[in-house]
Amino acid sequence: MLQASFCEKAISSYSFAIPAEGEGGHEHVIRMQMQRAVNSYVAHLRGIGKDFWEYQEPWKEDACVQAIWKMACYTHFPRCSDKDKAKYLRPCASACQGYLEACQVNCCDDGNKCVFTHHKKLSDGGSLVEKGYDHRAGPSPFCTG
Repeated sequence: MLQASFCEKAISSYSFAIPAEGEGGHEHVIRMQMQRAVNSYVAHLRGIGKDFWEYQEPWKEDACVQAIWKMACYTHFPRCSDKDKAKYLRPCASACQGYLEACQVNCCDDGNKCVFTHHKKLSDGGSLVEKGYDHRAGPSPFCTG
């Protein structure tokens, strides 16, 4: 497995999936996914009033910071499907729910839902379906986390 640095400790127990190679090859794609995971981690820390510079080793921190870190890593480095290596397994709802509980996140709208399906109408007349976390709790052979 290639190094994913920031997420390495969170995802070391499974083979992760990455988007199909484009320019730059595997290592470039992994670096891009790692940067997305870090960006997600930083955004969630900021959302609860914490500064990334104080939490650069999340695996050594409290349950809240670890939950944010794991959720970000599971999201951007999902596990490969055992049945079809060309597919990935969405993160388990328990990864998201663990973050909400550990960080005591409460919101007044649907912004903190882990499991959802959104249908968007595109300008060309087509549609796009966005899905949140898989409804299952991890560990599970059907989702990541």
